[in-house]
Amino acid sequence: TASFFEQLDLNSEQDMFTISALIPPYLDNSEYTTQSLQAILAENYVYRDFVYDSYISIEDSDSMGEIAASFPAGLISTGENGDSYETLNAIRSYLADQCKYTLSPGRTPSTRDFVNYFLLENNEGYCMHYATAGTIIARYFGIPARYCEGYIISADMMQNGTENKDGSVTIDIPDTASHAWCEYYADGYGWIPFEFTPGYY
Repeated sequence: TASFFEQLDLNSEQDMFTISALIPPYLDNSEYTTQSLQAILAENYVYRDFVYDSYISIEDSDSMGEIAASFPAGLISTGENGDSYETLNAIRSYLADQCKYTLSPGRTPSTRDFVNYFLLENNEGYCMHYATAGTIIARYFGIPARYCEGYIISADMMQNGTENKDGSVTIDIPDTASHAWCEYYADGYGWIPFEFTPGYY
């Protein structure tokens, strides 16, 4: 831990960190405690800077300017004065009011910005549209956010799986289980999923 501290550029007189929820069985393991402390310090002093350098940027363009100019006063007020969670909920409400969920929104014209077209003209889309727009708007208000894709695995899929000899289970995941969502970064916690798509809240 001492050598880890030496590699960090920090003012130890001003910086304070809190370590919580250390599970008692691990307290006797000095190696675990040291690794936990190093992980917390790395997140606080190294990874957090990377996140804020990488995940709040948005393109400086006319398309983005038009999107920002279209925000209602309530969203702007919450984005400027609320905490991250309040702002994300305000973005969710804005998207629900502004757009309609559909699996067949049509194609975005090749000459148009994807988010601009979704929010300002077509107003129809599915998870990919909502997650992308929500991520961009969150970044506009200074919340580190990233777009994610994956699958939603249901309990039914697990129950209908095939158990293998080694005890693992093989399941079939249909394309219809694919999904997109947003994750936002909370200081001291890391990445937290946040759902912007109606029907998935």
